[in-house]
Amino acid sequence: MSTVDRRSRAWVLGLALATAAACGVESHATPQPEVTAATARPSPAQEAARQAVVALFDAFAASDCDAIAGLLGGSLRARMDGKACADFLAAEPLRTVEVTHIGEARVDGRDPRSFFVTVSLIEAGRERPVILRINHHDDGPRVVSM
Repeated sequence: MSTVDRRSRAWVLGLALATAAACGVESHATPQPEVTAATARPSPAQEAARQAVVALFDAFAASDCDAIAGLLGGSLRARMDGKACADFLAAEPLRTVEVTHIGEARVDGRDPRSFFVTVSLIEAGRERPVILRINHHDDGPRVVSM
């Protein structure tokens, strides 16, 4: 078989496949259900990250410094170090915000054990979105930045 014949056969095969795809001819492969944002289920780690955010705002609402300390990490946790609970809460702006929505956790592309959760807050009468970063540690998720 010559090179021209091979090229012609490859061209005809490609044209046939493209035509079949355009005409809606189904392949014999097992159909896969479509996964959309509405049907996708969060992983256990994603759900834990989201629940950590819920628990953090609940702890602020209850002025529960022990719970807050267990949910913060990094520089956010460092803001508590060496302060009495009342002093920390008096200076912490998160104590005075109203949460209107807590979104789903999305995986941080740089680290599969880190997630972003978008939260809608009302502060001083204005609603604004805030993105929180949650890192998973062996002892649970920690909100590390916002």
